[in-house]
Amino acid sequence: MVEKFPLELLNELFNLIGNDYKTLYSCIFVNKLWYETFVPTLWRNPLQSMHNIKILINCLLVEDNDFVNQKNIKLPSHYLLEKPPLLNYAKFVTILNLKMTKSLNQLMRLKYKDETLKDRFVRFIMSHSSIEYLNTSLLKAKSIINDPNFNDCFRNLKEFETADDYSSSIFKELTKVCDKIQVFRLHYKNVKNDNGILAKLIEVQNKVKKVYIYLSKTCEFEKLELEDAISSHSKSIVEYHSTGFTEMDLSILRFQNLVTLHLENKKVNEIDLPEQIKSTLFPNLQKFTIKDFHGNSFLNISNFVEINGMGLTYLEIGGNPFDEDNLKILLLSIGRNCKNLESLTTFYDDHMEHAIGEILYNCNYLRKIYLRLIEGVLIYVDDLIHPLSHSKSLISIKFGNYIRISDTALSYLNEIWLGPKPLLLSYSNYKQCFLGESPISRLKRYEELGLLKFEITDEEPVNDVFDPYHHLDYIDYYEDNQD
Repeated sequence: MVEKFPLELLNELFNLIGNDYKTLYSCIFVNKLWYETFVPTLWRNPLQSMHNIKILINCLLVEDNDFVNQKNIKLPSHYLLEKPPLLNYAKFVTILNLKMTKSLNQLMRLKYKDETLKDRFVRFIMSHSSIEYLNTSLLKAKSIINDPNFNDCFRNLKEFETADDYSSSIFKELTKVCDKIQVFRLHYKNVKNDNGILAKLIEVQNKVKKVYIYLSKTCEFEKLELEDAISSHSKSIVEYHSTGFTEMDLSILRFQNLVTLHLENKKVNEIDLPEQIKSTLFPNLQKFTIKDFHGNSFLNISNFVEINGMGLTYLEIGGNPFDEDNLKILLLSIGRNCKNLESLTTFYDDHMEHAIGEILYNCNYLRKIYLRLIEGVLIYVDDLIHPLSHSKSLISIKFGNYIRISDTALSYLNEIWLGPKPLLLSYSNYKQCFLGESPISRLKRYEELGLLKFEITDEEPVNDVFDPYHHLDYIDYYEDNQD
C-alpha cells in the first residue's frame, strides 16, 4: 500500500512535517520513493549539525582526495568515515549559513594552500548546489565572488541576510545575478558604509515580500537609499519587521498589502508610536506585534486597534508601557474590535477581569491568551474564572507571572467550562516558595480529572514578552568580511 502512495500526497505530507527533521529522517527508511523524496529536504540546511558537516567533509574528500593526502592537512580522526558517503549530499544544500560552534570554527581554519578549510568547504558546496538562502556572516566575500560557480550557485537566491559592515562587493555581484530574492534580513550597527549598492540589489528584485530590519540600540539610521528601495516594493511586501524604530519605518504607510507587521523600539531613546501609523488602515493586516514604545502607548495601540482590529488574528503587545491608566481602554477596544482574534499577548492588572471577559465573550475564535502584569508579581486567577466561562474555543492560557488559584475556583471552572479539554494552563514558578503555597498539587488533581494540563516555567518574569521572531546574533570576524 505504501508503494502506491501518490507523489502529490507525499508533497502534502512534507508540508505538514515542515522542519521536524527527526520525523523526516524516519521517512527515508519507508521505501525508495520516500528516500528519494525526503533526502533532499533533510540535507537542505546541514550546516547547523556537526554530524552532517562531518559527512559533507567526507563528500569533499571523495572529490578532492589531495586535500588530505598531499597537502598534509591533519583532520581529527573522528571526522573521517570508514566508508565514503552514499551520495554527494552537497547537491541538496539550499541554505548557506555558516554560523558555527567554536570548535567547528577552529577546525575550519586549518590551512589548505592559501585557503582555510572553511573557504574550500564553501567552494565545494557552491560547485554542487543552488543556494536559496544566504547569510553572509563568517563568509569571506572575495573567496565566494571569485568562485567560477558564483552565478549558477546564487541565481535562484530567495532569502538574503547580511549586515552593514559586510563588503559591498558581494551586493554588486548579486545585483548582476539575482532577481528572485523575496526576503531581506538586514542588520545595522551604525557602520558608516554606503548603502547605495545594497539599495540597488533590493530595487532590481521582481517582488520582495518580506523585510526584516534589526538595529543596534545606538544605531542612528538615516538610510534614505534603502527607504526608497524598500518602498519600490510597496505592492508586494506582505511582512515587515523592525526592531529599532526609525523614520525609515514610516515607509510602511505605503504598504497596503501588509499581512504581518512587527514594530519594536530596542533603541536607547524613548519614542512614541507616530501619529501616521496609529491612524492608518492596513486592510489586509492579520498579525500585529508592538513593543517598547513610550508615551501613551496603550492609548495609541487602542486607536490602531479600532481601525485595524477586525482583520487581526494575532496581536502581541509588549515592552515597558508608561500609561497603565489606559490599559483598560485598550483591553475593551480589543474586545470590541478584534472579533476574529485567535492569539493575544497583552498586559493585565487587578480589577480588569471584566475587560478580559469582554475579550473572551466577543472573540469567538480566540484560542491562546498570554497575560502578564505591568507591576507586581502575583496574579489572582480566581478573579478570572468567571470571565473564562465565556470562552468556547480557548485551548491555552499563559501567565507571565506567579499565580494563586483556589480549589473552589478550579471546582467551579470544572463545572462551567465549555471549551476544549484539557485547557493548557502555563505560569511562572520562579521563587514560588516565597509567595506562599504552590498550586501544583491542586492543579494535578484537576489534570487527572481531564479539565486541564499545566506547564510551569522556572524563568524569572521579565518586563518583556517572548519574541516570536528570531533575531540572529551576528558574530563578526573582521578578517572574514574583507575583500
